[in-house]
Amino acid sequence: MKHTDYALVQGCLMQPQIALPDSIHQPVANIEEQPEPPELMLSEHYDSSSSDKLPLPAGDGNYGIVVRKPNFWNFKTNFSLQFTQSYVSDNWYKGGESHNALLAATVIEANYNNQRKLTFDNKLEMKLGFQTSHNDEKHKYKTNSDLLRLTNKLGLRAVKHWYYTIMLQSWTQFYKGYKANDEKVYSDFMSPFESLLSIGMDYQQSSRNGRFKVNATLSPLALKLKYVGRPSLIKDFGVSSGKHHSKWEYGSNVTVNYTWNIVKNVSWSGRIYFFTDYSSTQLEWENTFNLSINRYLSARVFLFPRFDDSRKRSEGQSNFEFNELLSLGLNVNF
Repeated sequence: MKHTDYALVQGCLMQPQIALPDSIHQPVANIEEQPEPPELMLSEHYDSSSSDKLPLPAGDGNYGIVVRKPNFWNFKTNFSLQFTQSYVSDNWYKGGESHNALLAATVIEANYNNQRKLTFDNKLEMKLGFQTSHNDEKHKYKTNSDLLRLTNKLGLRAVKHWYYTIMLQSWTQFYKGYKANDEKVYSDFMSPFESLLSIGMDYQQSSRNGRFKVNATLSPLALKLKYVGRPSLIKDFGVSSGKHHSKWEYGSNVTVNYTWNIVKNVSWSGRIYFFTDYSSTQLEWENTFNLSINRYLSARVFLFPRFDDSRKRSEGQSNFEFNELLSLGLNVNF
């Protein structure tokens, strides 16, 4: 039987036209090749004959589906125009004087964060305010607030909330600074100009509800440039006399920025700045309390204590300074 089975199998393989029916052993070459059906586009799977379906959108047949790369940049702008007015009659029993004040401020931010390791924050702050004084015979108006500051910070994540950071802070003012009934210029554009380059660690944290955010940069290595363009102000700002208008300082720096939404319409933002070259110290604490009346109107309180023993002082004059400003007006975020 083994030999018989082998012979039958060989016969079917070698002579299929004898062993198999005609319908099975047709030559492959005589079978007509059927073309493969074309690949259907996404839109062709839609049955346009069905009346209960919506019409196809215009396009290339893929329903307008577009894959976009993530955008790691975030842009913010705040503009405010604050106004204060005070009138005091000549016979007012407590004395005083009438004055008007106008303050314009703009903050522009462009921040990059790839959600992995790299951050790059940029912040431009511009603030300029003027006030009038009837008792000042030398000036029709003078500044009550003046600031031009640019901050650039590059960070590389170290651990969860800590970054290796290189930060550059540069600031000056727009306009000349005067005192009442005094024609002397006490400060001016690029007089002084200060720029601080620091290397250190940056700590970033925010509360779970997002109401409180803090950013603290600790820099044991800092290089500071102080430049005074006006020759008459070189000594006043601690720059060596003579033809030199600039001074380099080496030291340490701490910069802290924070924001706290205390209640629904009240917020507190601030900046703490500390620099020392181990022979003198500069400490600033800026505080801004913003009380929102509605989407566009707000009242603002600015408190600015400052300590600086690097400047030349008159005899008996303290190194502690203080500035306060209360205003009401337009406040827009976009």
